[in-house]
Amino acid sequence: AHVPYRDSKLTRLLQDSLGGNAHTLMIACVSPSDADMEETLNTLKYANRAKQMTPPQVPQRQEGEHNPLQEQVAVLRELQGTLVHLAQGM
Repeated sequence: AHVPYRDSKLTRLLQDSLGGNAHTLMIACVSPSDADMEETLNTLKYANRAKQMTPPQVPQRQEGEHNPLQEQVAVLRELQGTLVHLAQGM
């Protein structure tokens, strides 16, 4: 899923959670220390921007609807069963 919010490692890690129908909880770790003020401020700014995001809703698949991923999983399970059967024959 493409999330056009921000080009950062954190956003890239969270892209599946930030886009679609997921519920995401973000915990911002901040410090009262003067030495950490800049990092704390950046963290709070990022958390605020993340809170403001309203990702587009992804329509839910209807039961019985064509799902290529499920088809691929079925093929892989069938191949796995064939491999197990062949390995037992050796």
